[in-house]
Amino acid sequence: MLNDQKIMANSAVIGMTTTCAARYLSTLKAIGPKVVIVEEAAEVFEAHIVTALSQKCEHFILIGDHKQLRPNPTVYRLAVKYNLDISLFERMIKNNVPYDCLEQQHRMRPEIADIVRFIYPHFKDHTSVFEYKNVKGMEANMQCINHSEMESFSDGLSSYSNPFEAEFAVALCDYLFKQGFGKHQITVLTTYTGQRLELQRRMP
Repeated sequence: MLNDQKIMANSAVIGMTTTCAARYLSTLKAIGPKVVIVEEAAEVFEAHIVTALSQKCEHFILIGDHKQLRPNPTVYRLAVKYNLDISLFERMIKNNVPYDCLEQQHRMRPEIADIVRFIYPHFKDHTSVFEYKNVKGMEANMQCINHSEMESFSDGLSSYSNPFEAEFAVALCDYLFKQGFGKHQITVLTTYTGQRLELQRRMP
């Protein structure tokens, strides 16, 4: 620990997870960083942040988005009873502590950004997002496909899959390849392990 403390004390920036900060608590207290920055602060338990601070802290910066993910307590009952799923970041904003909010997005097409504007009413599009080329062979750059095919649940994986959606995704990829897109230009995202395996079986 003394070696770690010496290395950290001579470093311009010390970066670590909140779990690591708890492990090195005595070291951090001894070093006493004057500036503490917490990234993804809306997802961090309040106790994890408070314990990482020292009396020598002069500037405390929280960066995050309280309208997205919250801290995730292992015991849901405790989260409900003691509000453990509310971060220090969210609590401060809800108690009218002044904060700055980024309002300009640089990554999404306007039609995709439109989906979240009801959450972020002051959302503005940077001029660069209007320069994206239209997707070749498609009627629109963003489309939602509605169907009534049920998913199946795998006890072995404890995960869901939907063969119809997997088949559709594979056919869509094949269609896009024929429009001239390369493999490096297409990404298929899924939230379930079972669906990922279903897709991999169809396009190894």
